Amino acid sequence: MPRGELKAVRFDTNAEYENIQDPQGHYRRQFTGYACSYQLKLSFDLDTRRLAAVLGAIAASGADPEINISFTVKDPGQVSEALLTSAAANAREKAEVLCRASGVTLGQLVTIQYGCKEPEILSPTRYTMEFNDPVSFLSKSVSMPELAPEDIKLQDTASFVWEIG
Repeated sequence: MPRGELKAVRFDTNAEYENIQDPQGHYRRQFTGYACSYQLKLSFDLDTRRLAAVLGAIAASGADPEINISFTVKDPGQVSEALLTSAAANAREKAEVLCRASGVTLGQLVTIQYGCKEPEILSPTRYTMEFNDPVSFLSKSVSMPELAPEDIKLQDTASFVWEIG
């Protein structure tokens, strides 16, 4: 696996307790052990064979994981830049139309207001799989359907103010 594809996102260790009732009917907390949970993020190009191999390895591990598979783009910065470029061109085009319709001319750009909130670049496509019976899962030929995630729909907001003449 190439370096950087698998990353730890979260790691928690917590004491676990159980409420125990004594013979008098009173409850007390009794320490039962520690629970450790961690969240990993594995990123790679869309490859259904590799995804099947990863899911097979998870099923064979004996763990009882919660799995969430999401689809995004390789370079979110490039997508954000394209979105902002498109927004600026769209704003100018609409401002020019409004000025022509009003009989005025579009002047210099005075201000741009942008909230700088990065849009979440995820496809609405979700893929879930249950590992209720790993032995059954592993005994089958692990295959994945050919996936074509739904297109990512993005929007962002910026305000442009121009002089008019």
